[in-house]
Amino acid sequence: MLKGQHFKITVHAGLEGLDPISDNVDVEVIFDDGSRYVGTFFTLENIQSILENYQQSGECMKGFYFWATNMILIRRLSRENIAKVVADLICNGEFEIAFSLVPSTSK
Repeated sequence: MLKGQHFKITVHAGLEGLDPISDNVDVEVIFDDGSRYVGTFFTLENIQSILENYQQSGECMKGFYFWATNMILIRRLSRENIAKVVADLICNGEFEIAFSLVPSTSK
C-alpha cells in the first residue's frame, strides 16, 4: 500500500538533539495522502539505561522488563539512519506493522 508513495519524516528530537549511542526519539511519517504514522526509535544502550533507572524507581518490576509501543531498535541513532530504516520498512512491506497509524481528526 505505501510502496512508491512520497513521505516526510519528522524526528521529534527536542532542543538537545540526538545522542547517537544512548537515546530514543519519537518519529512521525506523513504520506502525500495525509496519513500519519508514529514510531519510537531506541538504541540498545538507551534501553539498558532505562532498565537501570527502573531498578531505582521500581517501575516495571524494578527493571525486570521494558516495553514500548511501536519500538524500533537501531544501533546508531541519527536522522539519516532513521530515514534508511523507514525506507527499508516501506520497501519490505513491514512499515504498517512497525509504525502506528494516527487516526484522522477530520470529520
